[in-house]
Amino acid sequence: MGSGRGQDDVVPVGLGGAHPHPVFSMSFAQSHPPTPASGMARRAAALMALATLAGLSGTGPAHPGPATAGAAGTTTVVAISDYEGPVVDLLEANCWDCHNPDDPRGSIDLESYHRLADARPQLKLWNSVREQIETGAMPPASRGELDEATKATILAWIDANEDFYRSGAIVDPGRTMLRRLNRNEYRYTMRDLLGVDLDVAAIFPIDGSGGAGFDNVADTLFIPPLLMEKYIEATDLALDEVMGSDDARRRLMPHRPGEDMDPAAALERNLRQFAHRAFRRPVEDGEIARLVSIGRRVLDREGGFDEAMRMAATATLLSPHFLLRIEHDP
Repeated sequence: MGSGRGQDDVVPVGLGGAHPHPVFSMSFAQSHPPTPASGMARRAAALMALATLAGLSGTGPAHPGPATAGAAGTTTVVAISDYEGPVVDLLEANCWDCHNPDDPRGSIDLESYHRLADARPQLKLWNSVREQIETGAMPPASRGELDEATKATILAWIDANEDFYRSGAIVDPGRTMLRRLNRNEYRYTMRDLLGVDLDVAAIFPIDGSGGAGFDNVADTLFIPPLLMEKYIEATDLALDEVMGSDDARRRLMPHRPGEDMDPAAALERNLRQFAHRAFRRPVEDGEIARLVSIGRRVLDREGGFDEAMRMAATATLLSPHFLLRIEHDP
């Protein structure tokens, strides 16, 4: 079943969200560059440039996909962003019974790709689906043949998605690599957290640039043992300064034990606020419980509340959740 595409077809330029795929991945477009003479590729690149200049983000407007022949000479136009609507509905009704995570007939699981961001890069999978539909191999005879409108809608989306990748209008950089804060990021983060401006140049070595001239290259921002010792030194210096300043101490410990709050409760309230800011995300109850247990050990040894809070804050500032930049897939 042909798609009837030509150089004058309109290619959808959806700026859909990130595509969570392997680190060091190369996009399909990079390995299959468009030919310079392709009018389709030039238009797609121009539309992408205009959308970028306009400051668009997210999925963007629904642009029409390539026309696909339908029943009785009609055509079906499907936008890439239509996937999580009519396309998924049709796949669920006609395919998921046999192609799901629990029963992936033919090792094909379509149900797991119900999100647009997950479905779009699976070009090999969708090529297989196209072949099965066009040859009439799927669905099997026992399930009944797909009507022409259903075929046209699914095939139109597959064609639109593949054209967009082949046009070079989308480049998937892959996942963001895990890395530590560079020394300037560490300085500013400590300043925002504690109100302390550390002389990081006197404590930490210069961050490697990896030959690219940037100080945020993940390949060079790992944590060797010597650097971990520097983090311990910097944390001690910072908390020494905090404990010597009434204002900084109140910033770290806004809640103190008293008649209406015991030391453990004050520790938990302080650490919940502090860890939330230090980890740059909501903190789970289990994480707070572990930090509080560190402070409790000091209290159990009849140490003071400030000492207990300092010990728990030290653990927070030496945690990988603070030292590393962790960006989760959307």
